[in-house]
Amino acid sequence: MRADVRPGASRAESMVRVGCPAHNCGGRCVLLATVSDGRIVRLEADDRPDVLEAPQLRACARGRAYLRRQYHPDRLLHPLKRVGKRGEGKFARVSWDEALDLVASEMRRVRETYGPGALFVPYGTGSYNQTNGSHVARRLMNVAGGCLGIWNSYSWAAINVATPTVYGTLTTGNQRQDWLNAKLILMWGWNPAEMRDGTNSDFFLKLARQRGARVVCIDPRHSLSAASLADEWVPIRPGTDAALMTAMAYVMVTEGLYDAEFVRTHCVGFDASQMPPGCEGEESYRDYLLGARDGVPKTPEWAEPITTVPRETIARLAREYATKVPGVLYQGYGMQRRAYGEQVVRAGCVLAALAGNVGIPGGWASGLGNQAPDGGPFWTVFPTGENPFGAAIPCFLWTEAVLRGREMGEADGVVFSGTVARGRDAAALLGAEPSSRRLGTDVKLIYAVATNALINQHANVNRTARILADESKVEFLVVQDNFLTPTARFADVVLPACTQFETWGVEDGWKYGDEVILMPKVVEPPGECRSDYRICADLARRLGVEEAFTEGRDERGWVEWVLDRYRETRFPDLPPLADLLEKNVGVWAKPVTRPAVAFEEFRRDPEAHPLDTPSGKIEIFSKALHEKGRPDEIPAVPKYVEEWESPFGPEAAAYPLQVIGHHTLHRVHSTHDNNDWLEEAFPQRVFLNPLDAGDARRRRRRRGPRLQRPWRRGPPVPRHAADPAGRDRHPAGGVVDARRAGRGPPRQRERPDERALDAARLRHRAAHRDGAGGTGGDGERETRTDPVAASCGRGVPMREGAPVNGPFVVHFDASSCTGCKACQAACKDHNDLPAGILWRRVYEVSGGGWARAGAAWTHDVFAWNLSLSCNHCERPVCAEVCPTGAVRRREDGVVLLDSGKCMGCRYCEWACPYGAPRFDAARGVMTKCDLCADRLEEGLAPSCVSACPMRALDFGPREEMERRYGEAAGFPLPDPRLTEPALRLTPHPAAPRSEADGEIANVEEVER
Repeated sequence: MRADVRPGASRAESMVRVGCPAHNCGGRCVLLATVSDGRIVRLEADDRPDVLEAPQLRACARGRAYLRRQYHPDRLLHPLKRVGKRGEGKFARVSWDEALDLVASEMRRVRETYGPGALFVPYGTGSYNQTNGSHVARRLMNVAGGCLGIWNSYSWAAINVATPTVYGTLTTGNQRQDWLNAKLILMWGWNPAEMRDGTNSDFFLKLARQRGARVVCIDPRHSLSAASLADEWVPIRPGTDAALMTAMAYVMVTEGLYDAEFVRTHCVGFDASQMPPGCEGEESYRDYLLGARDGVPKTPEWAEPITTVPRETIARLAREYATKVPGVLYQGYGMQRRAYGEQVVRAGCVLAALAGNVGIPGGWASGLGNQAPDGGPFWTVFPTGENPFGAAIPCFLWTEAVLRGREMGEADGVVFSGTVARGRDAAALLGAEPSSRRLGTDVKLIYAVATNALINQHANVNRTARILADESKVEFLVVQDNFLTPTARFADVVLPACTQFETWGVEDGWKYGDEVILMPKVVEPPGECRSDYRICADLARRLGVEEAFTEGRDERGWVEWVLDRYRETRFPDLPPLADLLEKNVGVWAKPVTRPAVAFEEFRRDPEAHPLDTPSGKIEIFSKALHEKGRPDEIPAVPKYVEEWESPFGPEAAAYPLQVIGHHTLHRVHSTHDNNDWLEEAFPQRVFLNPLDAGDARRRRRRRGPRLQRPWRRGPPVPRHAADPAGRDRHPAGGVVDARRAGRGPPRQRERPDERALDAARLRHRAAHRDGAGGTGGDGERETRTDPVAASCGRGVPMREGAPVNGPFVVHFDASSCTGCKACQAACKDHNDLPAGILWRRVYEVSGGGWARAGAAWTHDVFAWNLSLSCNHCERPVCAEVCPTGAVRRREDGVVLLDSGKCMGCRYCEWACPYGAPRFDAARGVMTKCDLCADRLEEGLAPSCVSACPMRALDFGPREEMERRYGEAAGFPLPDPRLTEPALRLTPHPAAPRSEADGEIANVEEVER
């Protein structure tokens, strides 16, 4: 395997292009891992040419901060055996032989005593590089005689089943380059800026807006996506999205805006003329909209008090979506993880069909949206084999299988026909007649590999903990992981697993993308860690099935096998592994020159290219669902069904606030929860609307710990009345208390007192005269390397005569920044900065307020992000006030700080209007951005620039930046005449409002 050597690097330092460790993160990215003396010391961004047909796969903050997880002091290093009660977390170190002998013995005992259905490998997404992860354990179980299987997922449970009831497939999405052809994009409960949903999805949205698409985000929360990717945010009450979709359909139908010809020729069940055979007299979708059976027309006025969206907004959205064709209605996954989540999925699919947005460039059929033409990436190619036991349960019902598995049958979603695919088979379950078949046994042994779902991702974990603590139920629990997770604390045996940098693997794109990403072994595992594959192979030997499990292959051998499968199916031009490794390319990509469009052939000729539905057409009315005979919960046409524990129920009097949990860039489920860089960037917060904050403060005094400062993240509970006249004085009036909300953007700070400055100079001179200041024996100053950079083996000497290619300018496009903080994480990684020191900081500027409008709420809320570091000013005031000459400006404009000369007086910090110098309390010196001077010497852009997934940061000579971006625009920052910063800015559209109505919302994160 070839590893490139950096210019100027030592022989022991090399760079390997490798896939970002494949967790359940929503993306698949490429990293450049610099290895020195057997340790990864730096992670950088994809450096391939960045083109629309195959854009760079730039990692988010989690990928750029991965070394804090890779080398975390809490890594599991040795096998452990429980010595206390279940759940106490008390373990003793044992040898691999003792641990594996015990696990194999228990697997045999449980299989012989209860049968294969008593063994279970739970849902787990902590590793997805083919040779690591739960699928490896599933193969072991299958070759050893089978186990209880699973189908569906925690993430897409409802959308997996509901989408095929309309389209007969999950492949309902155009390739993302086609988004650039859309005129309107509805981001419905979709937040790609934080949960990604395919590397570059947020970037493609940016490009679509640049091409003229209008983007509307419908979401209960003012997410990073709503703030940065959308032209309009429409807040909605959680759990009521189907009502909004239904009212939009009513407007489209009653105003004659829907595509009547497409509906007539390509759909069934819209009205009485289209009903399936045997269902002619049943309620059609048009009947439901008009209230023909229940007497309730589904008007915007009907939907307003349900959704809190103003009726005028509902009608306008409907007209826009119907007339701005082609358009995209992209459904996120949070709204289908609720009661009756199938209804919102089906309603979105039907809305797309009514608008005629199916099968056309720039359109989108909605639903799950797997990538046309072939369903997109495979996720898992590693062969798990056939399960001899045959039966599988919905993955979420594993606790039920522990408690009452012996009596569970098809009525509980149990499938007795082997592996269930994520699509047609899952949808067919809704039409299946329950039989008398039963599992016949409870789950007695759990082999949990790369998963913390048992005590983290599952619902009601207190109940789960009680179940696992009872050794009469789960008799043996094995956990295989990188850390002693909450799940692992309940284990009988804990096995330490490799990270994906420590073994061989391969991955393809997430849900979108035509690429194969290599994951070669980069470093040796620490302690006694072993890969998931090797652990399972060792168990297979003890169980007598080693040959069947390995087929003579190690991890690298299976990588070659997987590449062969890709070559035989999606990518016939994929080069051999040896060629990919020799060139150290990291990723092979198939450029998208003509974006595929889902249902294009069906649109052109529905008779010649029918769908895989019973009717061959888009099923607005599903006969299979109708035959379930449960119209209140499983209606044949998509309907709004009120949730249990609803805001409209009696429980709302005692519990007026709804709690939702969004995905955050801090974690991937629980992965990265112990990553201090990500905790620093995205600390866990409870967000409240300002109008609800007063009640929350009263409740916290009675019920528990202090809530964090509320902020504008979602609509208020619609029972408060706004007080516009007093909203800036008290949170109950609608806005956060300004004393706690922080100040405006960075401003000029008061200069140090000159007498204090003179005293500091005297102290510093005395320290050096006594030999404490780092002078040589002859009194001359030593030439030093910056200590922060030197600590990771890549220091930049603070010397004269560095290459002069400037003056350099950094350009920041606030209209594109999502606040993902990949730039911040990249800066910390490149400079090995500890938690607590931020050279690059991302400010969130927010403002606006709320007003009651009948049963609904209106708002003028805004938020935007400002990424700042040292601006390498032409007149650096930090250098002017430095008493020791530690700060200086090079000829190319880079302002450097020599920590060896610094005495830690902090005058540079106080003088800088941007707060760029940062005090390192551990060393008692100042530190600051050096514009990645080592990268500049290699002809590379600063790490923050190359890291930005949105390409919101750029860098180059001033003349080049002026040519690309035109004249610099105004911005709410300190007067540039103070320091003449080398910073150019494209403002966010809301930036002008910030001067009068803006505050820093994340003061705690940036003011450290």
